[in-house]
Amino acid sequence: SEEEAPQVASKAPTKGGPKAGAGKKFYNSDDSESDTERVVVSGADKKIDGLKELFQKMNNHIKIGDFNSLQTDFDDYQAELNRCIGVIFAKDKLTTLPGWVLKPLMDLEDCINDVTPAEKKKMNKLNSQAFNKVRQKVKKFLTEEGDEENRYGDQLLKYRENPVDDEPGKKKASKKVKIAESEEDSDDSDDSDDSSDDSDSSSDDSDSSSEDSDESTKKEKKKKAVKKDSSSSEDDSSSEDSSSSSSSSSDDEDDAADSDSDASASDGEEVVDKGGLPAKYAFLKFPYEKKTPEQRRWKWVLFEHLPEDMKPFIRPPTTKEKKREQGAKPSTTKKATAEEVAETLEIVDDHELDFSKLDNVQNVLTKYRSQQVNRRNFDSKTQMEVLLLIQKAQAANKPYLVEVSLLMIGALFNSSKSTASGIFTRVQWLKSSKLIDELVAQLVELGSAIKMHNEVTTEKEEFQRFQLSSLSQILPAIITFVEKLDQQLLKAFQTVQAHTLDYMHRLRDECLLLKQCDSLTAFLGKFEDKEKLARIAMIKLEHIYYKSDALYEKTKTLKAEEQAKLYVPAEPSAKLINDLVTLILETSPLKLKLKAIMLQSYHLAIHKKYFEAKDLIMKTRLSSIIAKQKIPNQILYNRAIVQIGLAAFRLGLFDECNSLLVDVCQSPKLKESLAQGVSNYSKQLEKSLEDEIEEKKRYVPPHLHINLEILDCVYMITSMMQEIPNLSQNRFTIHKKVINRNFRKLIEQYDLKGIQFVAQNSRDYIVFAARNLHLSQWQEAFDHISQIKVFSKIDEFKPGQPLRQALKDRLKEVALKIYLIESQDQYESYSLPQLEKQFDLSSTAVQKEASQLILQGTISASVDPKAKTLVYSREQKHEMQSLSER
Repeated sequence: SEEEAPQVASKAPTKGGPKAGAGKKFYNSDDSESDTERVVVSGADKKIDGLKELFQKMNNHIKIGDFNSLQTDFDDYQAELNRCIGVIFAKDKLTTLPGWVLKPLMDLEDCINDVTPAEKKKMNKLNSQAFNKVRQKVKKFLTEEGDEENRYGDQLLKYRENPVDDEPGKKKASKKVKIAESEEDSDDSDDSDDSSDDSDSSSDDSDSSSEDSDESTKKEKKKKAVKKDSSSSEDDSSSEDSSSSSSSSSDDEDDAADSDSDASASDGEEVVDKGGLPAKYAFLKFPYEKKTPEQRRWKWVLFEHLPEDMKPFIRPPTTKEKKREQGAKPSTTKKATAEEVAETLEIVDDHELDFSKLDNVQNVLTKYRSQQVNRRNFDSKTQMEVLLLIQKAQAANKPYLVEVSLLMIGALFNSSKSTASGIFTRVQWLKSSKLIDELVAQLVELGSAIKMHNEVTTEKEEFQRFQLSSLSQILPAIITFVEKLDQQLLKAFQTVQAHTLDYMHRLRDECLLLKQCDSLTAFLGKFEDKEKLARIAMIKLEHIYYKSDALYEKTKTLKAEEQAKLYVPAEPSAKLINDLVTLILETSPLKLKLKAIMLQSYHLAIHKKYFEAKDLIMKTRLSSIIAKQKIPNQILYNRAIVQIGLAAFRLGLFDECNSLLVDVCQSPKLKESLAQGVSNYSKQLEKSLEDEIEEKKRYVPPHLHINLEILDCVYMITSMMQEIPNLSQNRFTIHKKVINRNFRKLIEQYDLKGIQFVAQNSRDYIVFAARNLHLSQWQEAFDHISQIKVFSKIDEFKPGQPLRQALKDRLKEVALKIYLIESQDQYESYSLPQLEKQFDLSSTAVQKEASQLILQGTISASVDPKAKTLVYSREQKHEMQSLSER
């Protein structure tokens, strides 16, 4: 045809340009760029072109594994997608992204999934951080963006099954090419005749004028889209008759050779070989290196999803298939029976199967098991319906009921993965718990059969043995299900708003989980597998370590109906927890052992067993190894230490309490260290999205929170008892010694205030108490502390309790200490009975405080036991001497 002839770019000279003869060589050169025509592009096409350029840039970065650039590219991808949303969804009304938009997303996801741990270790720091961010952003984009019923992740899965390239403009272009080719075939026949007759005359007149050549070149460019007139075809033949005659003869030979080719190639499509392969499928014979990424994707498309006109070139039909198409009977030696035909039929709907046959049951169970593992064609609703049918049909077959129960529980847990949050609703959680209870009951019935596997004769018995084996799948699976149920309950506690009815219902569900652990422990005790028992013991320990015996005593006072819904252990909680921790320490790894020890110390602390809890922490040397542990264990350690410190405060051990709480409470990230929210200090810091998500996963449920206001009050009061005497002792020191910076800063902030009103919060009461204590007014200081509302929640601080009296005695001792330090320059001696009466202390307590101050060198005095007086030294020191001693 004339398209195959070499074309020469040319342009007609303008009025002011050079003459035809002089400029012939210049205007016929191949380097001329003036032959391009101006094209008008719409706004929608510009947006699509911008997307294509971005996709090409992403593809280049994917090839070299540049995740730092891919992070920016993916942000641009989201921005451009939102900007071009009207153009992309112009036809399907905001439902599904087209394939040419999903394809770069699929390439990016494949690139992320192909990165192995070894390859990630080889990345530099910037690229590794960018890889983590891109992976998280893509995951969030696929699970949260798009329509609620048709997320982009679901669209991408469908596109992977049938990756058809529906790039805009290709369909229209292909139609134009077909029309142009059909017109060229008709024109070629006319041109070939004219060229063969006038070959001599055209060769003489080929260089007659540049205007003829220019007109012929323009008409050759328009042949593919516009129908020619008869005059234009004559001019074309005069300019290029030699090439057209040769091409027309070759086209005639090809048409004759391909007369019996495939129908898809004969409908105006360009044929590139003798086998009838159309031009649009010519890439199938290209080597792998010359194929574009789009062309390589066709390799992974299932044969059923290929276009019909492409299938013959992918897998040519066999001889039998050709005979069937022609209507001939296939040669068979034996007719198939009705049963064989029925077995070969593929039944799409599993609901229609006869589940009274064990073969159908085994096939369906195997298929559903693979779907749950591979996540392909998985439908939770359909599986649950079919499994219920199997359960009814095989009600008498206990081994298959166990397998059906396992698959039903697995289908429920896999259904949560398809949701954006991945959290069970309460209905789903209760349904899963009920199914696990039924599974345990079925296993209890088959308990004797589980151990009887000595004789195996048939394949069916071998299959049943595998299903009933405690070492293969059932026992590990059921423990895993209980652990997942526990994780779902924890996620619900973290997401559901506290103090709501739904949260209260979830707390009731915790009792169901504990009862389930007891029944499972009783069942697993027959197998004497301590590893699995330890896993159940850890779940149980995490749900009872924070409950005191007083709570169980209140539960026993309820009605019998209410008690049946709650969980009350049959033995004391301390003994129960000790047994669980002992079991965990025998077989569990180090991480779980440390966790069990910290939970036990926490439980001892809430029962005011300060010394036992402290000794447990010190014996295991947790303080020296906790920094190398993971963050969840560090949070548990902080919670245990805080609870031990509060236990010391309840027992009146104020100095020990302050030494334990100082490390945790001085940190500006107090809430983060206890996993109870975000502190004001952390809000000012910049955090990545991954860090925020991981931090939220570590949050402790609200019902496990330690009251931060009580913690702050206890820490400030114990700090006041140390810092106020320190202020009095170092009032003339230049470099003042600071014991507690937080308390000192609090005092300085209140001193800077010009006007101070009545105390409104707990810190105000503590500051006013500190001022009274500095003046040795212990009764006023105690009154201020007693007015703190938070202390009303502490049972030990109520009137008549020992903590209240211990705090008052401690304030008296501190006030006496401050009084002796402040007045040593004004008095020569004190009467000990007078001090006892003034501070309401015993003679032993007064002599003890005075002796400690003398031994420490704080005051220069001596105690006269006969005269019962405290005599200050009369040595007059020079001011410079006293300053030098300090």
